[in-house]
Amino acid sequence: LFMILLFTFVIPRFAKVLISLNVELPLPTIIIMGMSDFMVTSIWVWAPLVVIIPVAIWLGKRSDRMAYLIDEYKLKLPIFGEIIQMLALSRFAQNFGVLFRSGVPILRCLKLCQQLVGNKVIERALKETERSVSEGVPLSTCLSRYSVFPPLILQMVSVGESASKLGETMKNVADYYNEEIPRQMKRVFGIMEPMITLVLIVLLGFVAVSIFLPMMSLVGGIR
Repeated sequence: LFMILLFTFVIPRFAKVLISLNVELPLPTIIIMGMSDFMVTSIWVWAPLVVIIPVAIWLGKRSDRMAYLIDEYKLKLPIFGEIIQMLALSRFAQNFGVLFRSGVPILRCLKLCQQLVGNKVIERALKETERSVSEGVPLSTCLSRYSVFPPLILQMVSVGESASKLGETMKNVADYYNEEIPRQMKRVFGIMEPMITLVLIVLLGFVAVSIFLPMMSLVGGIR
């Protein structure tokens, strides 16, 4: 938002002053003024998109097909896709473990977990898994058909089924994710924060130099 205000309101005012003074503009100033002119002249194109895109996403999530595609795209995002997947699987393991240990039948556990994972891709996989388990297919075999379930869950489910301790093993999976997710997020934001800061410093520094260079040239000419 700050950068939008800078390029659409602040820089155009400086540009008018510099042009009225007939100062020779250095290359950085020309580049910044060109970027500002582009944003101002195309504001009726990109400004509505700032509103339209979030509204379209919100409306799209009301459609099952569009909601599925959006959640599928989220899982494919670089870096953040893995975290989103881990959060959904953590909800699945946590809720399944609690329900199963409480004596809820496995089919009922799967049905309830579908509404709790918060991701349409995993929700559909659990729905299809429920149908297969009702036909007598082992849970670990059903989950192995879907790439959204990593080897950790598949192995723990298989061990839990073999030892008749499925509730306990799913609790262990949930505990693992509850420890791993904060570490993963800390690593990601620990890398991104200095990168974002560096980009902002470079960009603002370039803008500042482009504004002050012609002013310094003007002051030097008066002397």
